[in-house]
Amino acid sequence: MSDRKDELRRQFGTVWRMASSGLDTLREVVVRSSQSGRLRVDLALLQRERQHLLSSLGEQVAALIEEGALEVPDQLRLQVERIRDVEGRIQSDSGRAHDNAFGAQRGYEPEAGNYEDELDTPDEDEHARMTGADAAAPAEEPELEAQTVKPKKRGTPARKGASR
Repeated sequence: MSDRKDELRRQFGTVWRMASSGLDTLREVVVRSSQSGRLRVDLALLQRERQHLLSSLGEQVAALIEEGALEVPDQLRLQVERIRDVEGRIQSDSGRAHDNAFGAQRGYEPEAGNYEDELDTPDEDEHARMTGADAAAPAEEPELEAQTVKPKKRGTPARKGASR
């Protein structure tokens, strides 16, 4: 019986050493991956800062080129003109981006009730104006004939190949 207990203790000790060794390895892997992740985040932040600095530098150089304080080849001058053209298009299109679906600026939606429209005049009908008819003489609507609709018979649907 003592041999059996000693064998169980040895096996338990072996399992414990293997588990603790595995946990140490796992801890090292976790530490390395967290350090690697932190390094990737740091690199991403440095790249973002670099892009911001290059953008700032580019804006300052473009301003110097426009002022004439910096002589550059024509190719770069054309790039600056193109940048200014794009900026102008952004400004002109940004106003339209805030318009509502009807083409009016925000705050002039019909439900807001704070606008005046040429179609709101009581003496003229929009459809009459479009057709050229007089608003005082409304167009007569043709009378529709009353049609009766016969309901379809409900029954069992016919099967393919079956005859009635």
